[in-house]
Amino acid sequence: MRSFGFHTFSAGRLTLLLLVTGSVVAAQSSLALASGSAAQGGSVALNLTLAEGSSIPAGLQWTLSYPAGTIASISMAAGPALIAVGKTIACNTASGAVTCVGYGMNANLIGSGTVATATVNLGTATAGSSVPVTMTGELGALPTGNATVVGGTGGTVTVLAAGVSMQCSPTSLAAGGTSTCTVTLSAPAPSGNATVSLSSNNSALSVPGSVTVPAGSTSAIFSATAGSPSSNQSATVTATYGSNTATATIGVLAAVRVSSLVCTPTSLGSNGNSACTVTLTQPAPSGGAVVSLSSNAAALTVPASITVAAAATSGAFHATTGSLTISQTATVTASYNGSSGTAAISLVPPVLVSSLACTPSSLGSNASSTCTVTLTQAAPGGGAPVSLVSNNGSLTVPASVTVGGAATSAQFSATTGTLLTNQSAAITATLNLASKTTTLPLIGSPVTVSRLSCSPTTVVSGASTSCTVTLSSAAPSGGIPVTLTASPALLSMPASLTVSANSSTATFSAKAESVRRKQTVTVSASCNGTSAKIALTVSR
Repeated sequence: MRSFGFHTFSAGRLTLLLLVTGSVVAAQSSLALASGSAAQGGSVALNLTLAEGSSIPAGLQWTLSYPAGTIASISMAAGPALIAVGKTIACNTASGAVTCVGYGMNANLIGSGTVATATVNLGTATAGSSVPVTMTGELGALPTGNATVVGGTGGTVTVLAAGVSMQCSPTSLAAGGTSTCTVTLSAPAPSGNATVSLSSNNSALSVPGSVTVPAGSTSAIFSATAGSPSSNQSATVTATYGSNTATATIGVLAAVRVSSLVCTPTSLGSNGNSACTVTLTQPAPSGGAVVSLSSNAAALTVPASITVAAAATSGAFHATTGSLTISQTATVTASYNGSSGTAAISLVPPVLVSSLACTPSSLGSNASSTCTVTLTQAAPGGGAPVSLVSNNGSLTVPASVTVGGAATSAQFSATTGTLLTNQSAAITATLNLASKTTTLPLIGSPVTVSRLSCSPTTVVSGASTSCTVTLSSAAPSGGIPVTLTASPALLSMPASLTVSANSSTATFSAKAESVRRKQTVTVSASCNGTSAKIALTVSR
């Protein structure tokens, strides 16, 4: 029998070779390389397993061959079957091959199990291909130093498309917004780049048809763009590379629009304000929503705009009035993103007293006058109470009179007691700080004729004289009649005259008749049992 010896060669690295120095014993053990799979540009660990026979080796040698370039490199590490018996591993690497020796400074036998792990690093391998790793030069050494032939079987590496993952930010978009998405491969893209197909399952979100990962890189970026859906949507973006896919879900929000505008109260008087609320169809976007505001009536003022805060759905503002003079309806409009909402506010000026009139307009003792208060516009619901006051205790009025809802006037009575002297009284009606006043003469004694005068007092036949009747006081409402006479009847004049209301005098004309001689004519004016006379001379 011949023995095995170990020889050492050095050429920049340590290489241990088993050299046959004795006879070869028939092979009874075998080495087998497992098969596996890896993504393009990735790596996979393949176990090299020893199945022992009747002749158990104390040392091993093998060579793994592979297509250079398709596989970039193979590295070997001692497995548990070697380590357990105090053995190590040494390899010599050449282009497309790696030769290794499992050895140790002992005669321990190497039992069945994993003697080494081969890490296969893929190079330009094409996805879907199978790359062979063949085994040659299998040889074993027995403790006696004799060689033993060891059988060997290679393996294959199935090349998979690189795994793909995807992330998009932000994951919720307003109408017209964009999300930045990143596609990441589990291994660098091969030469010629890696084309990742893209799709969206919802037309509300658009993505490009594909994105290219440059050779040697692991990621690429693309944009997903939201449309303008009428309602909130959810879209799934799918990235496909080979047989691998990744998905990302992005919410697409409908365009933010004005949902409603409500103002309370809906009716304002002068110097009033209404609290208005703008409500959006959904939360305002980042930075807030600037809603434009307007009023179609100059009498109602609103701010130019209001900002609804980001993530909020409503905002509040005030609509205010100044001094109102006419009734009108103002429309407030809130506009945003091509949509608008409106609210109508009635502008009602204050109800004021327009006039105060009493009939009759003068009173004697124990008499009454019907007075009418008229407003500038219809009284509101519930009516309008008008305050009343008389500045003279001789004339009594109620404390107030109420103009009924929707009415414009109301009446009350002003009454006198016993009047001892002539006087006057002012009645004042007040509403909303605005007043109207009317004055009534109060007659304390009957009106009498106090004087009758004529000028000239001598008239010739056919000539006229002007006469004036003077009363003791102003005539009451409706005036007062005065009876006129001439004795003898040599004057042509009216039988009576009326002194107008509130006046104390009246005039008439008397024309002399034809006489043969000078005569004296007495003219009388009578009223309320009293009279006044004057003597006139009538001549030829």
